[in-house]
Amino acid sequence: MSHYNPPRAPASVIARTERTHLGLAAAAVAVALAFAAPAFWTGLLTGALLGAANFRALAFLTGRMMDPEHGSRHAAIGLLLVKFAVLAGAIGAVLTWFEPDGLALLLGLTLAPLSLAVTISLSSKSATSSPPVNPLAPPAA
Repeated sequence: MSHYNPPRAPASVIARTERTHLGLAAAAVAVALAFAAPAFWTGLLTGALLGAANFRALAFLTGRMMDPEHGSRHAAIGLLLVKFAVLAGAIGAVLTWFEPDGLALLLGLTLAPLSLAVTISLSSKSATSSPPVNPLAPPAA
């Protein structure tokens, strides 16, 4: 009897997404530091940090849920629910204690999914691109 093994995102995609997120977050925070109020850049920074932690946790838990040899999927789903509660609590704590700009916090949180979309888009374009054409080659028949 064979087990169904669904496709998993390669570690390289996760690593590229994290690097893209780091670059986007650093650029966004640098621009905010130069042109925005402290409440905005602290919101952006804390949102980006929470978004990075959330992405890392999602990647880990999704891998556990998809791997039949890692124990119960129910336990991984339970941990996913705990992760959501912890993220909500962290967002509430940040909003209460640091009083950042709410829009900046939301923007920082959305940088991780945006980074994933950019990584997937760039990966699919490079995978589907045709090889370069040699202009000196004879035309194909």
